[in-house]
Amino acid sequence: MIQTQTISATDARNNFFSLIDQSMFEGKSFIVEKNGRPWANLTPPQPKRRKSSSNNLRLFEEMHKLAKTLPPVEESVVDTLRRLRQQNV
Repeated sequence: MIQTQTISATDARNNFFSLIDQSMFEGKSFIVEKNGRPWANLTPPQPKRRKSSSNNLRLFEEMHKLAKTLPPVEESVVDTLRRLRQQNV
């Protein structure tokens, strides 16, 4: 739950860096008043939305289908590197 506190514009100006730290690290929200009227809101940032796992699963399934259509690999990457090193390429 976000804690909301009302402060004057003068207090906001004089304590700006403290207020943004409280907002970011403590989750506090501030309503800034000027001449007794709400003038601005200072709120914590919204967390970034992550891609849904169902979207990731769909992409994995598409990649798996595509991989099945590729021709078989006759030699592993490790074996290819060993062979190239032996040939001094």
